[in-house]
Amino acid sequence: MFFYAAKEPFNVAELDNFKEMIQILRPGYKAPKAKDIEKVQNRSITLAGWSSVKYDPIQAITIHTGQKDTYLKVYDAEW
Repeated sequence: MFFYAAKEPFNVAELDNFKEMIQILRPGYKAPKAKDIEKVQNRSITLAGWSSVKYDPIQAITIHTGQKDTYLKVYDAEW
């Protein structure tokens, strides 16, 4: 979504400065490569966060196509 909102080319994801920024914002997160971002057409990607019944922070990355929702990754979001 960042690339569309900022009107930046997908190859920005390959820049060391972009990767460093992502690591500062979310240590341990591996950002997608430009070629993977380009493959996504007519889809939206969402990041949702909530807590378990034990108040453990959980985040999920999903892709929505209008026909199907797919979880790419669900993980413990505790820093």
